[in-house]
Amino acid sequence: MAKLVIEKYTEGQLGKKANVPLPLVRIAARILPDAALSQLKAKGIDLPAVCAASRIGQPYETVLDIRENRQNKKVVISLQH
Repeated sequence: MAKLVIEKYTEGQLGKKANVPLPLVRIAARILPDAALSQLKAKGIDLPAVCAASRIGQPYETVLDIRENRQNKKVVISLQH
C-alpha cells in the first residue's frame, strides 16, 4: 500500500520518521478547507499533488528547511508506492 513518508533530520541525522497511509492523505485532501490546503501548499506540502502522483504512479517529494529549538532541521516528505 502506498504511503506518505515524513522524515525529520537534525544535523544530517534522521531523528523521527512517520508513515501516513495514503487513504488518510486522500481524505485530508478532500475534507480540509481550501484555505488550509493553500497554507500547506505555500509551505511546500501539496496534498492534491500527492494524490495525483499516487494515481498515476509518479514520484512525489518535497523538502522543507525549518528552524526548531534554535536548530536548523530538514523535513523530507515523499510518496512511496
